[in-house]
Amino acid sequence: MPGPSLNDFLKQNVTLFREFDDARISQLVEGSRQLTVEPNEAVIEFGEEGRFLGVMIDGTAEVSVVDDGGKRHKLSELKTGDIFGEMSLLTGDKTVADVIGITRCTVLLVPEQLFSRVCITFPPAIKYLSRLLT
Repeated sequence: MPGPSLNDFLKQNVTLFREFDDARISQLVEGSRQLTVEPNEAVIEFGEEGRFLGVMIDGTAEVSVVDDGGKRHKLSELKTGDIFGEMSLLTGDKTVADVIGITRCTVLLVPEQLFSRVCITFPPAIKYLSRLLT
């Protein structure tokens, strides 16, 4: 039998979704899309409109910025179960960093409208996201 389903993976490995019931998780999975990102390929580029919440299903990616001199600075590394893109969705600001694959990655992209409908209406998710913002 293959590994856990995507629904189980999200509940077990992504803190944001831990308290979601099965119906809410299914709604997220059905309305989102999976994407494979190759090494050195950008998932998010600095200055984009926030259009989705990203979830690292597999692989690693780098969150980085380029300074005025053109030098890239790594801010953090995303691993399995990490989320990204939430800040621009919550604040309405453009993205503040690049997210670039280090290894081949599988990511789940949750569209902004679905994120708003499923996550922002669920108190445990709001609490978790509020802590991330501060």
